[in-house]
Amino acid sequence: MTENMVETQETVTDAVSQEENTNQDKVFTQEQVNEIVAKRISQVNKRFADIDVDEYRELKTLRQQQEEEQMINRQEFEKLLKQTKAKADEEVTTLRSELEKIKVDGALINAASKAGSVNPEHIAQLLKKHIRLDSNGSVSVVDSEGNIRYND
Repeated sequence: MTENMVETQETVTDAVSQEENTNQDKVFTQEQVNEIVAKRISQVNKRFADIDVDEYRELKTLRQQQEEEQMINRQEFEKLLKQTKAKADEEVTTLRSELEKIKVDGALINAASKAGSVNPEHIAQLLKKHIRLDSNGSVSVVDSEGNIRYND
């Protein structure tokens, strides 16, 4: 029985040492990681080297203009109007989110920094749920029920 325990213990020890060797093989130095990343970046750059981004954008806008002209010629005004409205709504949403980042997030981080906060970003994240931009772009402080507590 003692022999079986010793053999089992040796087997377990061998398995553990093999596992440690396997884990040690997977450790990379910073230089190796940098080489791997550099190789990957060069592969991507080679893949897209002959693509001109400005030309792509120009061709894309030209194609959209042609499609719009075709819709006008076919008198598909409703579809054209819906597409134009969707683009405008998307742009408004993007601009509104940027405005919110500037007016709300920036102001919260700035105020937390001036007040001597250890982690101003965390304070801003905690308070952000109580700050809203109304349709006019003015900042309001709201309570947990959404009622306005303070208007700027």
